[in-house]
Amino acid sequence: MIKKESSLLDMEMSKIDFHHTRPQEQKGIKANKIMLKVGLTSVQGDSRIIPRPTGSSNWVISSWHFGDLINFADGNELCFDGIFTVVVVVEVVLVVVVVVVVVVVVVVVVVVVVVVVVAVAVIVDVVVVAVVVVVVVVVVVVVVVVAAAAAAAAVAAVAVILVLLLLLLLLLIILSWLFIDGFGEFGLYLIHS
Repeated sequence: MIKKESSLLDMEMSKIDFHHTRPQEQKGIKANKIMLKVGLTSVQGDSRIIPRPTGSSNWVISSWHFGDLINFADGNELCFDGIFTVVVVVEVVLVVVVVVVVVVVVVVVVVVVVVVVVAVAVIVDVVVVAVVVVVVVVVVVVVVVVAAAAAAAAVAAVAVILVLLLLLLLLLIILSWLFIDGFGEFGLYLIHS
């Protein structure tokens, strides 16, 4: 059934001249889409079909909507924006893991220090206990500062990665506007509304 529908769609697409027809005159084509020829692996799924030129390996990529899919006339699709979503999720998980590890380390250090202080208090006099308490406070402060620095570094790394991803997406859009009819082997262009 899918193959039959795909064949019918290919027949309709073969009637369209993608190289000389104005984009707004191309029937069945979603406007404001970036076309990018890439070597990613497609996956199967049910979704709206965004036709592609018959015999072409161009991928139809939605520009700004997370979760939109790259669709082929044969039903294959790939979630391009989903790549960004996955990266964001991975980075957020990384930050959470770093923060959790830091908190656990701080708690363990505090517990160990308290146990040591109690043991020392039982064995030695008050002066030694006071010295131990001061040392404990210094250690805890250092651990907290290091933990905060590690968490801040993780958050900063995530921010940098997200900015780079957004700049990459912006670069693709700019290139698509500059090279509407194609861009070398990448086949990058934008269908205007």
